Amino acid sequence: MSLATTQKIFKQFDIHSGFLLDLLGRPNYWSSVSQWKRDELEGRNAFEFFCQHPRWHQRGRYDKGRQHATKGNKAPCSVYMHHSPSKNLTLYIVAAPDDGEWFSFVHRIQLGHCEKDGPKLTPRDAAVSPFMIHTLVNSIAWESSTDYMAEIRNRLMGQLRKINFDDDPGNGIPTRAVNTLRAMEARRELEGLTILLNQVSQMINTGLSSVFSSIQLSDRMMAAHKTFCQRNYMDAPGSIVDRTHSMMKYLLDAFYCQQNYFNGYNLRKETAMNFVFHIVTQQDSATNLDMAAKMSKDSSSMNTITIVTMLFLPGTFSATVFSSVAFRATDSGRAEITDYMWPFLAVTVVLTVSVVGFWYWRIKTKENFRLKVEYDEEKV
Repeated sequence: MSLATTQKIFKQFDIHSGFLLDLLGRPNYWSSVSQWKRDELEGRNAFEFFCQHPRWHQRGRYDKGRQHATKGNKAPCSVYMHHSPSKNLTLYIVAAPDDGEWFSFVHRIQLGHCEKDGPKLTPRDAAVSPFMIHTLVNSIAWESSTDYMAEIRNRLMGQLRKINFDDDPGNGIPTRAVNTLRAMEARRELEGLTILLNQVSQMINTGLSSVFSSIQLSDRMMAAHKTFCQRNYMDAPGSIVDRTHSMMKYLLDAFYCQQNYFNGYNLRKETAMNFVFHIVTQQDSATNLDMAAKMSKDSSSMNTITIVTMLFLPGTFSATVFSSVAFRATDSGRAEITDYMWPFLAVTVVLTVSVVGFWYWRIKTKENFRLKVEYDEEKV
């Protein structure tokens, strides 16, 4: 709509100013408003009700990566209704993305009677029951939610099949699940499984939020419809108005059932994630036990080497010293110290101090680097 047309309609029908932001596409799912207002031209009251439906389709909702998307996410569907009893006039304004989904209610209004299809909703029915189009749009939202739930179910079941229990659920031993996870190639398989389950978790949380908004909207729509019917005495049993109210009640119950399904899927997802976590933990424990056993064997070997070294090192040291050039035997068989004794001691002491000093410098360098890294992390 153009700016001039919008201003003219808002002024002529005294449309609530809160609907203007909904008309522009601002997400405001708690914007359901119903009220009686004064029709100054007729001198009687008119009724208005407007609301906004949650966006269900995840792939259609986040379209920033698409080539044709230039303005970010799609706007939600906003519906406004103005009914004037004195004029018997109902005005509807539906603002939604131009993808044909939300406007499919137009095809449900049959202009004439078709013997093949049977009786359908006619324009007269929509005129007699002003809330009928509101209810049709709400039913479209419910159908979108069923598609959303089907996608969650397919994704969740696809991951559950990878960690499924034995065919006999009564034995209580997840043999096939354990064998499957142990046969997986490394942690990359488990990591991918956890990421996919996390994506399902986000979809479930989004679905729970949307279905809660739909339940609130359906409940407020029923309350507004009840107030409207009581004021105009239009709640005769079996009438199109009564059928509209029954359809609203059905949609409210359907959204409650969907909420239960979402909660059930959420529990199954949590069970799967906990199962994967415990399997990984058990594998880690088994790996740690295996490493501990190997380290115990290595420790036993090191103890043996240490004992052998303690037995032979003193004798080896003594033999090395006495066979060096610092000592020699005279012709009479007596041992004497040569002039090489002091160079031998000097070189030995220098080398010993150098090795110990290099070892100490390397240990301090590692310690200082670790402290510097920890300081930089705390500073950041």
